[in-house]
Amino acid sequence: MGPKGDWIMRFFIVFLMIVFSTPVFANTLANRAAAGSVENIKLYNAQRLSDFYTSYQGLPLWIDTNRANKPAQEMIRVFESSWQHGLNPQNYHIEELRGLAQQDVLADPDAFEILMSDAVARYARHMTGMRISPSKIEADPTSWARGVRADDFLNHLVMQSNKVRAVEDLSPQSELYKALQKELIKLHDEVIKNPQKDLPPIHLARTLREPQSDPAIAEIRTRLGVFMDEEQDPHIYDARLGDAIAVFQENNGIKPDRLIGKRTMAAMNEGRLDKLLRVIANMERLRWLDPNFNPVRYIKVNVPAMRLWAIDQGSVVADMPVVIGRETRPTYSFITEAVGVRFNPKWHVPDTIKQEDFLPLLQQDPKALEKKNISVIQYTSDGAEEIDTTKVDWSKVTPSEIRNLGMVQGFGSDNALGRIRILMPNRHDIYLHDTNTPNLFEKDFRALSSGCIRMGEPDKIANFILSKNPDWDESKLQTRLDRDGTSEVKAADPVPVFILYQTLWMGAGASLRSAPDIYGEDVKLIHALSDGNFLPLEINEQVKTRNIKIK
Repeated sequence: MGPKGDWIMRFFIVFLMIVFSTPVFANTLANRAAAGSVENIKLYNAQRLSDFYTSYQGLPLWIDTNRANKPAQEMIRVFESSWQHGLNPQNYHIEELRGLAQQDVLADPDAFEILMSDAVARYARHMTGMRISPSKIEADPTSWARGVRADDFLNHLVMQSNKVRAVEDLSPQSELYKALQKELIKLHDEVIKNPQKDLPPIHLARTLREPQSDPAIAEIRTRLGVFMDEEQDPHIYDARLGDAIAVFQENNGIKPDRLIGKRTMAAMNEGRLDKLLRVIANMERLRWLDPNFNPVRYIKVNVPAMRLWAIDQGSVVADMPVVIGRETRPTYSFITEAVGVRFNPKWHVPDTIKQEDFLPLLQQDPKALEKKNISVIQYTSDGAEEIDTTKVDWSKVTPSEIRNLGMVQGFGSDNALGRIRILMPNRHDIYLHDTNTPNLFEKDFRALSSGCIRMGEPDKIANFILSKNPDWDESKLQTRLDRDGTSEVKAADPVPVFILYQTLWMGAGASLRSAPDIYGEDVKLIHALSDGNFLPLEINEQVKTRNIKIK
């Protein structure tokens, strides 16, 4: 071929490269995805799919020679079993994909390809973040993962030799998640196969202790599988039953005091569907945690368990009870970091306490705050001035007006924050601190604060947070506390803090422990998932036909 022929050949090659790298010519898949539906089936991620197929030059992932390929067939089985994660297979075009995949030759291979990618992308998002809007359940929108983007995940999937494994690996890998999944499968089978099998609730009119007698004791024995000698009275609460009650209480987040009271009976009377929904709610929240954020040192507070753990390199270095917010002033769930410690803190009274607690108190006794070492501050254009509370007609002060007054409690033994406050900025104005009422930690039910978290052993947490400071040792903590005034120490290495709402968690011996849904967050989440048709189909129908109340 001569010079002219060489030039023509080079031109032809360049022309082909331009044509096949131009989406408008080469990318039918991108154009069809951009339309928003295929075969009258609405797409969940139309624009993201279009962007993906544009970047991928319109090449298919799920078809070979107009047939559903092996990864596609395996992914359909993943969708079918998605109920094992508390998901609804109907959310992933399961009926359409299953029907199309059975065709020897796909009548519309592009439609199958797009539907499959749309389903995979939605499944990936559901496995890596919130399936519902945070506003629907009043959740912190800044703390929880919202799920991987469709085009980002599909681009990642292109590079994986085992695409199905890459999708399956999206689920949380924690021991808690695996234990919950195992429990979900067991309960799901029981609920679906025997929906009427739940035992009737046991009614108890009073709190029982050993060796009292009550007709309900025989039912409780049967429920816990505690048998007796033939000559025994089945209605007497004996030591053998007491041992079983203590174990049951421990496993259900109740103080193992062997007293059979309201909380113990509520846990014992919980039905299988309620337990199943509790499992689904807790698995859902675990998927909100960013898997890429996996610190080696952190603090975790489980609000329903009313407990705090400090973790370092996978080992628990501190484990203590906490006091959390009462039902009307809940402790919110969020993620932040501890950036330092304040010693001998002053307490700046929050607006809610000013309005709901202190205004009525001042209306009864103008000196009430003075007795608590709390100063009331008036802010003006000239600055701040402490006011004499006895010269104010508090009966005429409105809740909105009192918000404009500052209230500050000086440091000391009567300070509501105690001697230690952990500095952890957050939008909820919730923090960890000491307390001047340590007797509250002796109680089993500790939802008693106005939202902040009081620690049983604050000195341990202060030392944990500051342990990476080069000049810090535990003896310096007491030196700081002995100072006559407030001081702060910044953490050289800030510590992540997880404030979580887990009514199910791992206890000793890798066993599941549970606690009551004290704020009704499980119920709220389950109803939001049900409204969005996000629960497994048979479970969703049961939720809609009865008023689910998880205790």
